[in-house]
Amino acid sequence: MSTKRGKAIISPKVRRLAADIHGATIRKFTAAAWKILAHLRLASPPRGELVVFDQAGSDRLLAYAFDGLHPAVLPVRYEEVYAGPAVLWRCLLNLRHIRELKLRQLYKVYLLSCLELTGARVVATWVDNSVYFQELSRLYPAQFIAMQNGYRTIQSVTNPSQHPRGWLSDAARWGSVLRLPHFFCFGAHTEELYRRYGHEIGKAYPLGSFLAGYYKTELDPGRAPIEHDLCLISEWRRGIMMGQDYPKVRRGLDALHANLARYAVDRKVRVTVALCSGDPDEAAAFRALFAGAAQLIAHERFSCYRTMDRSDVSISFFSTAAFEAFGWGSKTLLCNYSGDELLTCPIPGPWSLEGGDYLAFCDKLDALRAMPREVFEAESAQARRQLMGFDPERPPHREIRRLAESFLEGSC
Repeated sequence: MSTKRGKAIISPKVRRLAADIHGATIRKFTAAAWKILAHLRLASPPRGELVVFDQAGSDRLLAYAFDGLHPAVLPVRYEEVYAGPAVLWRCLLNLRHIRELKLRQLYKVYLLSCLELTGARVVATWVDNSVYFQELSRLYPAQFIAMQNGYRTIQSVTNPSQHPRGWLSDAARWGSVLRLPHFFCFGAHTEELYRRYGHEIGKAYPLGSFLAGYYKTELDPGRAPIEHDLCLISEWRRGIMMGQDYPKVRRGLDALHANLARYAVDRKVRVTVALCSGDPDEAAAFRALFAGAAQLIAHERFSCYRTMDRSDVSISFFSTAAFEAFGWGSKTLLCNYSGDELLTCPIPGPWSLEGGDYLAFCDKLDALRAMPREVFEAESAQARRQLMGFDPERPPHREIRRLAESFLEGSC
């Protein structure tokens, strides 16, 4: 910016940048407004003493934890927007909770009003990293229960603005401090991580993965027979593998895939790929990588669990599924070739590899394949308790139901 005769002159480049930012803000607001109008309902939300917050993952909670408890589901992603007279009136009353005039603050007021109208005494969610859920737990007098749905790193709780999914606001801003009154987390490591960086965790239940616990206690308990040599847990995403998203992750996956394909030929072992989507380009990519020699397992609910459970060794970059298999005691290898140390298994051991060449990969995988399952279970016992708990007597789906029932009955 320069001055001429005492007046500020803004360069055309700065003007264009300001116009672009303003235009993007208007477009974002307009898109959200149209989405809301398209799903508007002149009614109040359904009532229920137990409310599942967010339709995402609600089918899992309804089917495996809350069956028969008749919970109501509150959509929070504009699938349905309630605008009955009672909702609008409560929104007016709740405007006092607005901290700044922004769309997300107005939407928080709307969600608070909806919760009040449901009459919920227990609010549960599959989406533990929902800022709305966390913020409402400060404002609405009910018991809030969250289930961890994905692995968290230090960056997730310390540098939120740089987190790939951008789900946490910067420090000193709305939602910058996580608040989870009842938190069903993967392991003690997650609880310690959140508490270390100043987040508000009321009571943690480090019992492992909800879905993995359900699978291993209800669908396929005990030790399964080995049917596959090596299971590659696919982390293929179109935006990463065929676009420009997350180049570090792409680098890590490319290196892992190349090493494993070479290893399969050199050691004459068959690789089974547990696909993570129905995208035909994903299957085509792995057929090309393994020259048609790999077995591809179609993506369905629990298909990845079943494949990992029946494999001698499961291999991954940083998939939550790999940590889930590790929690059962299955031989697992997490390989980080991305160059980002935050994507390395937090507790090193025979189950982890950071960097190195092809020979280092061979040595690590050879040793893991030669290790008896009982030895692996013994060596990994402490790390598994920290990273991904699993107790067949207390799987998360049963414990969440027990806790919700105790709150509804007033016994807890």
